[in-house]
Amino acid sequence: MHPPMWLKTIKDKDVKFVDLRFTDTRGKEQHVQVPAKVFTQDKFDNGHAFDGRLSPAGRDRGVRHAALADADSARIDPFTEETRSTSRAT
Repeated sequence: MHPPMWLKTIKDKDVKFVDLRFTDTRGKEQHVQVPAKVFTQDKFDNGHAFDGRLSPAGRDRGVRHAALADADSARIDPFTEETRSTSRAT
């Protein structure tokens, strides 16, 4: 799905949070949640910056990360009470 189509889906489905999932340098899956109201085309183009020191792999190095959303992997999460979207990130 193209990013503009997914952004429309987020709005139409009244999604509250977008959960960006990625694998850290140790091979463990991590995630960061972004409020849907601030999730824009920029998250696909430039990524969502976050402090990597919060993950075990980044603690020692003070790493800063940017999770780049992947619209092709975006889905509505059926297992949450609030409507949430999940997407792989690079």
